Amino acid sequence: MIYIEDNEFNEFYNLDIIRKVIDYQFNEKTKPFLSFMFKFYLFGFVLPFILTMTVEWVLLLNVFYSICLFVQLFFISFEWIQLKQQHWKYFTDPFNVNDFSQFVLFTYIYFYKMLTQFEGDNMISMYL
Repeated sequence: MIYIEDNEFNEFYNLDIIRKVIDYQFNEKTKPFLSFMFKFYLFGFVLPFILTMTVEWVLLLNVFYSICLFVQLFFISFEWIQLKQQHWKYFTDPFNVNDFSQFVLFTYIYFYKMLTQFEGDNMISMYL
């Protein structure tokens, strides 16, 4: 379903041919792209990050954290483009602040873990 803010174009968007074009473009281009991005985030960040909570081997921890960092860098590039276009208006949207803060927090965790090489992981520092 499409939500249109300007009522003057409702008649145009409700034309059968326009609906078919919009549906085609979504199904052929947008939907596969969004599906890929979701799977890339799920298997490239969420799964390795969850696995870091169960693995104790330092080499594997380094690999998992590095994979997570690569995915974060990939997604922050989209945020950077959006930030360049919107300037300060970017930070008025809570979702953008959430995306940006996730990158900042994970980068802090990544470098903290890499510099300490997971030494002295106790219950509190393990979840940092």
